[in-house]
Amino acid sequence: MSLPRWFTCSRPKNGRSPQNVKKVPFKEAWPLVLQNFVSTRKGRQNEAPCLKETLSFISCLKDNNNLQEMCIAESKAVQDCYGNHLVAQQEARRR
Repeated sequence: MSLPRWFTCSRPKNGRSPQNVKKVPFKEAWPLVLQNFVSTRKGRQNEAPCLKETLSFISCLKDNNNLQEMCIAESKAVQDCYGNHLVAQQEARRR
């Protein structure tokens, strides 16, 4: 049994060949020197603000068939907590 002709002969070159690395000029986007510090990504918190208050508000809505009039205290707690969070966030940015 012999191999098919398309397998033994050179295959046709379809598609693009890769670019020659030697022909591409190097363009420096940033200076190639190390900096003296490490980026710490300050200000990013993994914890969601006012999570307990929000969950208590949602559970109150669930218990009262989504009537907001029955959950006024929880709603006010969420709004107060979020207002305090925004104030604390602005103070942290000023530092």
